[in-house]
Amino acid sequence: MQTRAEYRDWLRRELGIVPPRDQWLMWQDLGQTPDGPMPPAGAQPTDNLQILNSTLNQCIQSACNRVTIECRVPDALRWTDIPVPGQTATGPYTFRLSTLPGFAERSAVRLRRSYWQPPNGQFQPVTPTDLSQLDTQGVDYLNNGPGAPTQIAIEGDLVYLLPGPDQDGTLRLTVGSGALAPQTDLEGFDGVPSSYDEQVLYIALTEVAMIPTVDAEMRARAQSFAPLAERGLLNLTNWFDNASNDEYIANASFRTSVIRYPRRA
Repeated sequence: MQTRAEYRDWLRRELGIVPPRDQWLMWQDLGQTPDGPMPPAGAQPTDNLQILNSTLNQCIQSACNRVTIECRVPDALRWTDIPVPGQTATGPYTFRLSTLPGFAERSAVRLRRSYWQPPNGQFQPVTPTDLSQLDTQGVDYLNNGPGAPTQIAIEGDLVYLLPGPDQDGTLRLTVGSGALAPQTDLEGFDGVPSSYDEQVLYIALTEVAMIPTVDAEMRARAQSFAPLAERGLLNLTNWFDNASNDEYIANASFRTSVIRYPRRA
């Protein structure tokens, strides 16, 4: 499992709900022709609307929040929205990290994810890159005209948004440490090793019991995962307590050395 869409399928299997992709593959294995193309991972079952995709996404988010709080991670996650004016000149848009709240006093210990939102549009992921790699690849980013930003690079205290935006918009930076929930179906957990994914998902299963629309049987099934969720919290607490700085960075989105991860005292 690597993405939020795959996490939803896993959660449904544990709750006794057959994901549409599993159903399609089952028909194929029986030698029958399934209706239509194979559904994507994480698709919403049409025969069980008791638990919607949006609800499972919130359960995954709540599980990550519990990990950050109950594992006593030293710096909580938060995000900063930065208004960026549209550019007419060529080259990236540049600003200093030290001008942002949390960075000047170095309380924001990790820059984790970034998103770009044009006016009246959706937040789209902006991919971290390295200017030296772009130089090696011969990318002429200094002379590229403005457009929708797709990459972000950090060099010391400077942040480069590539290309510079062709219209006003908002750059959202997610900072801090702890377990970071996926914000799109193409992302997975951030801040914990992938081998701990199921530990977080067991916690998400117990969150299903809090959904007002589930029936008594489904609520009891979700509550039955409480012992595994508690064990997962203990395992994750142990990892956060003992992970080295390098281990933590290896499981986070950005690879910048500007911002440090403080060990708990």
